[in-house]
Amino acid sequence: ILSLQAVVSTQSTGQVTPTFIEERVGIAEALSQIVPFLVNEQLLNLISSSCLRVLSDSSQIVQSKMRDVGVKVINVHGKLVLDVLLPVFENYLDNTPDSKSSDIVKQNVVILMQLLPSISSKMI
Repeated sequence: ILSLQAVVSTQSTGQVTPTFIEERVGIAEALSQIVPFLVNEQLLNLISSSCLRVLSDSSQIVQSKMRDVGVKVINVHGKLVLDVLLPVFENYLDNTPDSKSSDIVKQNVVILMQLLPSISSKMI
């Protein structure tokens, strides 16, 4: 996933053309399909490394697909992700310097964090 992130090539015409977008979307869709089968450490790795990094992808569709993966993790794994992901999200928001790419990720992290209370209310 990370090696495909934000790949661009310059054609002889001088135009910058995004490449591998379909592949990055496909990877996000594949990750979404395996979410129900992931456990503990796999979930943490998916969110803390892959998902957070790819949320800053140059393609908005790839960002959206990876945000959907995060939403699915939260919806499928409930209590487990509540205890594990909240510290990951808080750490990212507290310790990431401000930049255009990190602002995009922070916006998506806030969206994901807003889902966490709905999980805790379902468990009561």
